[in-house]
This record gives sequence, C-alpha cells and structure tokens, in this order.
Amino acid sequence: LYLLAGIPGESELDERRTPKFLAAFAAAAAGVRITVHINPLVPKPATPLQYMAMASAAQLRAATARLAGEIRRIGLAVVVKGVRAAVRQAQLSLGDERMGEAAVLFAAGRTSWRGALREAGVDPDEIHRQRGQEAPLAWERFDARDRRDALLRGYRTCTAARE
Repeated sequence: LYLLAGIPGESELDERRTPKFLAAFAAAAAGVRITVHINPLVPKPATPLQYMAMASAAQLRAATARLAGEIRRIGLAVVVKGVRAAVRQAQLSLGDERMGEAAVLFAAGRTSWRGALREAGVDPDEIHRQRGQEAPLAWERFDARDRRDALLRGYRTCTAARE
C-alpha cells in the first residue's frame, strides 16, 4: 500500500483514521503480507498542488514517524521514503532554470546540494511557501497545446486498436 504524508488540510482525525483503516484492511486480507510505503507529498507542476506550500522537513519527519509507529503497532511492514529526498524532488520539480544550474553544479561534484542552491541563487525554502495563483510559474512559459494534441492522438490510436 502507498500512503502520503503532509497532505494540505490533513487533520489529526485523518491521522487517527488511517491506522484504523489499515488494521481493518489487514484483518480482511489475513494471511497476506502487506507492506505500507509512506511517502511525503511532493507538490508537482501542472497539478493543483503546484500552488501549495510543501510541509516543512520537520513536519514531514514527525508525520511519517507517527504514522510509521502506528502501522508497526498493527503489525504491518513499513517503508518510509526519506524526507530529504522528497524535499530535493520538490525543489527540482518546482524550480526554474536556476534550479537546473544548481543541479549541474551539484552533479559536477564541486559543492554540496545546499552550496549549489546558494551559488545558483535558489532559495531552498521556496517550496515551503504558498505560491500566488497569479505568480508566473517556470513551466507555464511553454505552450503545451501541441503536446496535449499529440497525447490525445496517441490515446485515440490505442483505444481504437482495442475496439
């Protein structure tokens, strides 16, 4: 099973209901080995979450630890994706060309990730702040109409072949 932590608007009630659901699920699937993967939510471009602030690393660590502890008490296996990797993924996903420059600097082995961000002029905490709905986003500079048309043509070809 795959769970997300750090979902905007998630409440304590949601956190209490998840282990209860998993306990009922495990009971219904008695004899089946279940592994629960917990991943921090990573906002992605071209989704409604592109405007939302990502939970802080401390909040994500606390949320994933609480959830993992509850799931282990039920007796299920748990795999938790690292928060640092999720934060980096969000930075890369939501960044602009400066993030690309930082990635090149880091990959060249010249500096640490944080140093590469600093050198490229990237605010590492930008992903933890709400983005204005009117603010220009790096990926909106590209017209995706052609890509959408190509994807739709491919989809129609695939579905027509099944009929």
